[in-house]
Order: sequence, then structure tokens, then C-alpha cells
Amino acid sequence: MSMIWAGAVEIALAWAVILGVKIASNAFEWKFEHLLPNYWYPVVKRKLAKPETATLKDKGIPKKNIR
Repeated sequence: MSMIWAGAVEIALAWAVILGVKIASNAFEWKFEHLLPNYWYPVVKRKLAKPETATLKDKGIPKKNIR
């Protein structure tokens, strides 16, 4: 019987920690985007290694007329 209660307490503790982190992240506006794979060092390094070939002409931005 005590093993059942121990399992229930562990599950309740896990849920409390998960919900506590979620509430705290909303309250303190923590950002977890840096944990996404798009921001990992190898991915960023690979993106920076690619040459940038697009120019303003390719993007359709008009020239500014200076008078």
C-alpha cells in the first residue's frame, strides 16, 4: 500500500514542478527559444558559412531618391 502512495507522490511532485516552471516562465517572461535547435551552435555556424547572394535589387526594395 505504501508503494502506491510513493508513486502517487512522485507523479504529483513531477506535475507540480512542471506547472511551477510554466507559471514562473510566464510571470517572469523567461525565454526558452535558445533551447530550440535553430539556435544551436552547429546550425548557426552552418547558416553563417553560406554565402549571402541576395542584394537589395533582388529583394525589390526601391532606391531612395536624394534631392
